[in-house]
Amino acid sequence: MLFRSVYKATLLRDLCTCHTRLNEAERAHEVCGKHTQHDSGSAASKLLWAEALVLNALYEEAIGVYTAVVEADEHSQEARKGLDQARKLLKRSKEEDYYKVLNVSRTASARELKKAYHKLAVQFHPDKVAERGATSEEREAAELQFKKMAAAYEVLSDEDKRAKYDAGEDVTANPGDDGDGGG
Repeated sequence: MLFRSVYKATLLRDLCTCHTRLNEAERAHEVCGKHTQHDSGSAASKLLWAEALVLNALYEEAIGVYTAVVEADEHSQEARKGLDQARKLLKRSKEEDYYKVLNVSRTASARELKKAYHKLAVQFHPDKVAERGATSEEREAAELQFKKMAAAYEVLSDEDKRAKYDAGEDVTANPGDDGDGGG
């Protein structure tokens, strides 16, 4: 019976790893959750679980798991890196999601981004909205939406900025702006 349990834990670990690496959020959450129930509570198991939680945007739970691993092993670079990443993503989750603004998936190609941007630009461009006889409130709302989507497209269409954005880094800061007020 013990053999079967160990075998099942190993199988679930491998499935968890596969689903996580393939960014299959729901399956990763399901399988990694089962894996944590069958595993003895190893740090590796907890790290896989935390990755699945991050993939499912459950950042606060992931932070808790990463923190527990760091407390148990203060030298775990993987746990520290994951903890930093989860904290950045939690912070960003409370800000505007550029993928949602453009109504595209996180895996959208450059072509898909451009197509989505142009479709929304026609819908929300202030001149186009004015031509349709919109009220001043509707024009203001459209202008705000247009600015959001322009900012989203600016970041997501630039490979470097997109990579930083996806990593949870601040892409809105001006280069060279170190926050010391200048001078």
